[in-house]
This record gives sequence, C-alpha cells and structure tokens, in this order.
Amino acid sequence: MTVTRGFQRDDAAWDARLEGLVAFVGTFGRMPRHGPSIDPAENSLSQWLGYQRREHSCGALSPDRIQRLDLAMPAWRGRRKI
Repeated sequence: MTVTRGFQRDDAAWDARLEGLVAFVGTFGRMPRHGPSIDPAENSLSQWLGYQRREHSCGALSPDRIQRLDLAMPAWRGRRKI
C-alpha cells in the first residue's frame, strides 16, 4: 500500500483506475470530462484524474505513481490534447 497525505490508498484500486483512464482515452481520444450531464463513469474518471493532479501539485503523489502516469498517459498533468 502507498501512504498518501496521511491515509492509505489501495494500489490495486489505483492501478484499476489508471487502466480505466487509459482505456477511456483509447476509446474516445480525449481525457474524461466532468459535470452533471456527463456519464457517471466518465465523471468518476475525471474526478480521479483531478485528484491525482491535486496530489501532484502539492507534492503528495508518490514518485512511483507519477512515473506510472507519465508512462501510461503523458498528457495527464494538464489539459493538453492527446
């Protein structure tokens, strides 16, 4: 398990979310969006990605997870086109 900001995160669940993000981008060719009219699964992925960005910006995202995100989804840090 990885400890992040004082609480534990399940690595298997984190891996599944990363795989879901990669699959989503592979299918739709874009990052997931969020909002009330967005599909709940897409909205959830967008929220997860936003959380990873916030953790990264405050220095709480582990180097291992940063590297895995960089390798799997190079555009994850911002709103750059895929």
